[in-house]
Amino acid sequence: MMIAGFIEPAVRALGPDGGKFIQRMMGPGRFPVYMTSAGFVTVLSGLAMLWMGSGARVGDWLASGSGRSIVLGSVAGLVAMAIGLSVNAPTAKRMAALSKEMQAKGGPPSDEQRAELGVLQKRLHIAGRVSALLLMLSVVAMAAAHYL
Repeated sequence: MMIAGFIEPAVRALGPDGGKFIQRMMGPGRFPVYMTSAGFVTVLSGLAMLWMGSGARVGDWLASGSGRSIVLGSVAGLVAMAIGLSVNAPTAKRMAALSKEMQAKGGPPSDEQRAELGVLQKRLHIAGRVSALLLMLSVVAMAAAHYL
């Protein structure tokens, strides 16, 4: 949600300098490793919630509001992580590489580079928004499960 709400709009507002920021964030830093690790830890804890919550009577548990809410939250979280791994991460890596290419060239970016950057920014924007909405749904569903 931080990326969709704050980082991505800031990168857009920076224009060509936004590429430098993405290059640094996705490059030598450990941001991608931390984000991926946090996603996997979250998924594992969600699976543990499913396992512990369902108990021996899976059918009864799934028929309850609590069980359905946890399953909904789990599915939303898993889809968000899949989007992050399959769309957001590769797109950000390509944006960083493209920015590096543009900097190495020394002059203004070519029309092809600008066009590709625009496509990548749009893809990251849409995937980021969808992921953020799915994560909000996941958090709300799992938090509400206790009260259902």
